[in-house]
Amino acid sequence: MAELFEYYSRTWSVLEKAPWYEISDLCEDERVN
Repeated sequence: MAELFEYYSRTWSVLEKAPWYEISDLCEDERVN
């Protein structure tokens, strides 16, 4: 179970640094407005 958690935290930190992460955030903002 610890390995799974480590894998997800590693993946998440990579996703947060990805440029498309911000793009998807903007799209969700557009949908909300």
